[in-house]
Amino acid sequence: MIINLEKAKKRGHTLKVNYNGREFYIHSKYDPINEAINTFKDINKYNADTIFVLFGGGLGYNLLQLYGIITEKSNVILIEPNKEIFSIAMQNSEYENVINKKNVQIIIGENIARFKYLLNNILNENQYRNIKMYKLNSYENIYRSYFNELERVVKLYNDQLLFHIDTANILADKISENAIMNIYHIVNKGNSINKLKNVFKDKPAIIVSAGPSLEKNIDKLKYIQNKALIIAGVRTLKPLLQRGIKPHILCNIDPNDIAYTLVEKYISNDIPLITLIHSNNKLINNYKGKVVFTNDKYYEDLIYKLENEKYDIIESGGSVANYSTAIANYLGCNPIVFIGQDLAYTDNKYHSDSASISENKIDQNEKDLIKVKDIHGEDILTSSSLYSFLCWFEEFIQKNNDKHFINATEGGVDIKGTNIMSLEDVIKRYCSCEFNPKNVIDSVVKYKYVSGDEINNKIDVLNKIYDNLQIIKECINENINLSMKLVDYYNENIDVDINCVLNRMDEIDELIESYKVENNLLVYCLQPSMINITLNYGEKINENEREASIRISKRNLGMYKARYEVILKMEHYLKRLIDKIC
Repeated sequence: MIINLEKAKKRGHTLKVNYNGREFYIHSKYDPINEAINTFKDINKYNADTIFVLFGGGLGYNLLQLYGIITEKSNVILIEPNKEIFSIAMQNSEYENVINKKNVQIIIGENIARFKYLLNNILNENQYRNIKMYKLNSYENIYRSYFNELERVVKLYNDQLLFHIDTANILADKISENAIMNIYHIVNKGNSINKLKNVFKDKPAIIVSAGPSLEKNIDKLKYIQNKALIIAGVRTLKPLLQRGIKPHILCNIDPNDIAYTLVEKYISNDIPLITLIHSNNKLINNYKGKVVFTNDKYYEDLIYKLENEKYDIIESGGSVANYSTAIANYLGCNPIVFIGQDLAYTDNKYHSDSASISENKIDQNEKDLIKVKDIHGEDILTSSSLYSFLCWFEEFIQKNNDKHFINATEGGVDIKGTNIMSLEDVIKRYCSCEFNPKNVIDSVVKYKYVSGDEINNKIDVLNKIYDNLQIIKECINENINLSMKLVDYYNENIDVDINCVLNRMDEIDELIESYKVENNLLVYCLQPSMINITLNYGEKINENEREASIRISKRNLGMYKARYEVILKMEHYLKRLIDKIC
């Protein structure tokens, strides 16, 4: 590739490129500055916190034009595949100054991993569809496959954000109801995960997942019942027990009743259940074995008030396998071995046949399908949700690189950071010594006795929280009325003592925020409304003061109304809980 700097006909400079015998210009050969101005003429419609991805830096016209318009809340990722072009552009001191700004990130060369890393650190649910890509068209002549891969990554991240948003919309109420109703079991029979910390230090753990490859090696677990800690999810309990293999721990994170359905026939077993506070209440209600709870950041203060004990929080990822892996790590296990962890549709199946309760073949026309590499380096299909679980595994493994992670699935996706081995080789190398995991667990996890006086104290705590919610509700109702005045004031210029209204709202907000425990109980129920309101009322680039005031007043009104409705639900859940404990 031959690159020459030329003076443009009207103003500025451009780059003439000879690539494989073809000549073309990176920028307009007439007026590259005006070309950049026209590129961003529609920018006012985007939110102030938009992530702008510029493919092709060229001489920096697009970056300089964009940076002169956006706010400090925006983020820019500049991707310059060509190092020679970047060196030429860096001779412009203004360009060099902009790329050193804290909200500008730059990628030199072809580096998809760096692009994913940057998106991971910037994105959240409030930025769904908030990534805007601009390209210098001339770069596609040279780097088409790289650009296509970048577009694929952006689509993948948007799909993942949509998955999280949809999950919040579907599960918000269920999660909150589960968490409140499960407090009954925390109070009466629950154990803290803290009792199990490092009890299996340097002992092998096998995470049994329900991927399509599970049948390849599940039977080999019969020979190591007491030589490895076997951890199952609710979907793999049945195929294990049917083969005479009894896992030492059952894990669940699913808030839905499918968790109960999968375990229903085995509900009387004595396998300890380790679960999130907000996982399925029906399963926990009916489970006959010991139950161990891991905490949640929004419930830890409440649990401490009730139990006078701090329950540890364990990362849960998005799948029970993610959670089981974090549990094994917390218990001190090493190595941590995966079987049935395809994270893809091996043989076009969702799950192993023995773990399925419905149609098990995928529809290859599904829009959600993504191609990734399997353990043999071949293409295999997965989904955006499974891919998000894969990303979690790889990040977790990287953070815990003092542990040895082994992928013994014998199929499925290549999980970076794991060693690929057959389960037979794992057993020979790591599972030679018996240590009887059941006895270890039974020695620290006990059935719980709670006195009548202790129960009364806990009821007092819950009644106080219920009363505090009434105070918050009254405060929110007042702020709803004040917010309506603000909307009228900014929309129609109605005469209002604006400073008086704003000061009063600040006072009320300060009082509301002082109830930390109560506000935390509302978070999950509030998430769908908060995401929706934030997406609909995001700050626009270059909005004027009046536009900003109208937007903020409407946003705040929506938030107060949403919180009021959620408190009504939480009152109902708490009343049911208190009545049940009494």
